[in-house]
Amino acid sequence: MTTYPVQAKGDPQPLGVIAFDYPPYLGQKLDDFGESYLVLKRAFDDTDILFSANFQPIDQAFKMVQDNQWCASFHPPAPAKPQHTLVITKPELIQLRLHRLIEPKEFVGNELNAKVIAQLRMIAPKSVTSAFIAQGATVNVVASLPQAVAALINGQVDYIYGDTHAIDVAADSMNLSSALLQASSMTYRQFPMGIWFNNQCKTAKVAIDILKQQGFVVKRFTKDTDNVSLPPGAQSSRIFGFY
Repeated sequence: MTTYPVQAKGDPQPLGVIAFDYPPYLGQKLDDFGESYLVLKRAFDDTDILFSANFQPIDQAFKMVQDNQWCASFHPPAPAKPQHTLVITKPELIQLRLHRLIEPKEFVGNELNAKVIAQLRMIAPKSVTSAFIAQGATVNVVASLPQAVAALINGQVDYIYGDTHAIDVAADSMNLSSALLQASSMTYRQFPMGIWFNNQCKTAKVAIDILKQQGFVVKRFTKDTDNVSLPPGAQSSRIFGFY
């Protein structure tokens, strides 16, 4: 992505983004608060925006967004509405799969009957949870991926639902080899990493304009979360169908 410098023209405008620990993308103890934060911090350098991270437990981050107490957030609103804008910070899609302790046979990921699945609240939308339950699984919502990995190792759950890269990082942080884990060949959902804005916030509008000028991809939503406003002739791959 080509970026262009945007010079500050007015008074500084503070913009605190709701963040939560989700290594390697975000983390209070990571260098520069993680790769997702760093991309945006650099983008707002030498602009009117004074960018900062407001780290919260993931449950609190979810509540703040649902209560409309936000201007910018790494936690997605559920559901996304026309007053929300997503600015994509990473071109590669994050793919959500099931993960189990490694076994010799192939793991497709469609063996769900009587299985217990651990997953983060952030990626526990009703549509996904309902699909798992409809196939006979039980879903346990956890506060962090290390908690999910510990539950898997201790035999409290059969699967972890999430992003392979983030789950591997969680295992490594616990001094566990990621080679112990096996990802399903089936991908249940995929979505882009980005920052969400509440269009009702004046500072958000300024920030979105700055990022657009620098070449970031901006997605706006219709009444249906899965329907994204795309340029004429473009095809929606429904990659935003993660609710």
